[in-house]
Amino acid sequence: MQNHTTKYPNLKQLELLVWRICQFFFIEIMKRILEDLDAQIAQERDTQRFRMKEKSPTVINSLFGAIPIKRNYYFDQKAHESVYLLMLFRI
Repeated sequence: MQNHTTKYPNLKQLELLVWRICQFFFIEIMKRILEDLDAQIAQERDTQRFRMKEKSPTVINSLFGAIPIKRNYYFDQKAHESVYLLMLFRI
């Protein structure tokens, strides 16, 4: 009889693998959603009031890990201050 040396992961290793896969997809999906939302806000903003300055990188900490995104930074010509229209609130 041939000796098989195939090693299978135990439950903890399998659970960790699935968790990391979920983390990866969650982070990618959230990044796309937030950046798409920011692009939509840029198109629909009051262009007379909010002048786009640049894209600014930031990191959002979530249960699944850090989510790096780039969001638009504007100058509010009415309030005379720089603002992000995509606000990231902490719940």
